[in-house]
Amino acid sequence: MFPYSGEQKKCHVLTSTMHLKAKNCISVDPVKIATCSGACDTSSIYSMEANSYMHKCSCCQELRTSQKKVQMSCPGQSQITYTYTFVEECGCNVTDCKDSQ
Repeated sequence: MFPYSGEQKKCHVLTSTMHLKAKNCISVDPVKIATCSGACDTSSIYSMEANSYMHKCSCCQELRTSQKKVQMSCPGQSQITYTYTFVEECGCNVTDCKDSQ
């Protein structure tokens, strides 16, 4: 592998806490939101047998999620229970690479 400047983090769960907004309502309390972030292996290697480049691509995405419920405050003093998807685990998934034309 070639050296590079700066350190890339491997694919991982990244969390933040904020008020969730949905359906014109806002969460009563701040909730933990999770996303996937980071680097995965991608390569372009020349194959003498095929006389072309072999491409390997992968992307950082959710591998396991769960459903979470939160109380939301809506206009007119009403409240609803809202269900949102929470990322539990992230990883690198192999995907098709676009070949150059």
